[in-house]
Amino acid sequence: MDKQSNSLQQVYATEFDGQPIIAVRFRGQWCWVAAQVGRAIGYARGDRFADKFTGDWVDETIEGKDFEVLRHSDLNDFRKLWKEPTETGGSRQGRITILYEPGLHLAPNGLEHLRCIK
Repeated sequence: MDKQSNSLQQVYATEFDGQPIIAVRFRGQWCWVAAQVGRAIGYARGDRFADKFTGDWVDETIEGKDFEVLRHSDLNDFRKLWKEPTETGGSRQGRITILYEPGLHLAPNGLEHLRCIK
């Protein structure tokens, strides 16, 4: 596994099954872009995985704890830290769904090792 982090430890880049996954320290917590996680676990369109948090899994997830949908100024603040790789398709229609550590646990396929980022 390849790992890179910036000098301020605000961004941590790694990969899972050859797909890039970038963690960002945002508002004091590590988070992951849901669409990137979706691609890494096999979704052809990572945004479909991201949509599960506000759709299929809405009764099992807690916004603000498991995930957050960033828009407007929140999205602008996040983008200052996370430079969106164009090939991963993280944002759509002016929003990005991010996963906090509890939400990352909902992703199958062994992503548990990503939670060790502190």
